[in-house]
Amino acid sequence: LAINMTRAVGHSTLSKYGLIAAPETYHVAIQPQHEYIFVAASDGLWDVVDNEQVFNVVQSIYHTFIHNQTNESIEDEIVMELIQCAQKKWRKKRVGDNISIVVTRIFNKL
Repeated sequence: LAINMTRAVGHSTLSKYGLIAAPETYHVAIQPQHEYIFVAASDGLWDVVDNEQVFNVVQSIYHTFIHNQTNESIEDEIVMELIQCAQKKWRKKRVGDNISIVVTRIFNKL
């Protein structure tokens, strides 16, 4: 049975095999004068990297980015670091998975 990447966010028929139909989501109230960084990713990340580890990566890059401007965007740097982190953990398990990550930065200047 092959699963297309377009189904990676869930499939009602295949949910009995672990491909859930409803993704895990969080609701966040956006506050005025705040900046938010959202990470959406496939199980290729979440199966080996927990929320706290993702937070630590985002926080570390955010603080570094403020002091060290590069040609990359902060979103790109976060994605690259999270991919490397996940790949390293998959190699330790001697297996692998597809890793898809989207990082979005939101400024609420109201």
